[in-house]
Amino acid sequence: LLASVIILGWGGEPYIRACLDALRRQTYPSREVIVVDNGSPDRTGEIVEADYPEVRLIRTGRNLGVAGGNNVGLKAARGQIRVLINADVEVRPDWLEHLVRAMLADPTIGVAGAKLLYPDGTIQFAGGQIKGPQGYPHHSGWHETDCGQWDMANDVSFITGATLAITRQALERIGYEDERFFPIDFEDIDMSYRARAAGFRVVLVPQAVAIHHESSTSKA
Repeated sequence: LLASVIILGWGGEPYIRACLDALRRQTYPSREVIVVDNGSPDRTGEIVEADYPEVRLIRTGRNLGVAGGNNVGLKAARGQIRVLINADVEVRPDWLEHLVRAMLADPTIGVAGAKLLYPDGTIQFAGGQIKGPQGYPHHSGWHETDCGQWDMANDVSFITGATLAITRQALERIGYEDERFFPIDFEDIDMSYRARAAGFRVVLVPQAVAIHHESSTSKA
């Protein structure tokens, strides 16, 4: 089964090589990789074009925002499972295999995500929860030492867009990311919410692990 990995490349020059090199080491063989150069002000697109011939590069010509850029990649992808990741994410070699196997094992899963670690090894994301009554998003395990305490697959309120996998079936039913969330934030929470409302499970697959240099490309 083909899996499509879609990288939003805006401002990704310091990280794109590490991101793509990690994808080259994946144990899951049936994959395509797409980089969406979302009007990036740096050399992200040029690096991909020169050194990663196996990667499909799409240039939008302008910054469409996170949701808009992701949607360009989602629409171009051919995979049964489509995985959004940020350019500043470095995935472990078995990351994609764990995501795909979990989703294949249970067709009720519409959205799945990985456990994300900070570069120092502490937890950045082990599933998302919505805290009421204000509706604040909360990352389970945030800044905790990773001792395996979150390593049980479980249903969550949302998956962060830093690594968000969605099946083609779910995407066809709920539609693409809402581009009114411009330029960034909450498009991933909204997609997770719509998937759950449509009857799909939204799950954390903690065996799929990645390092995330959080918000490194969006500070400005």
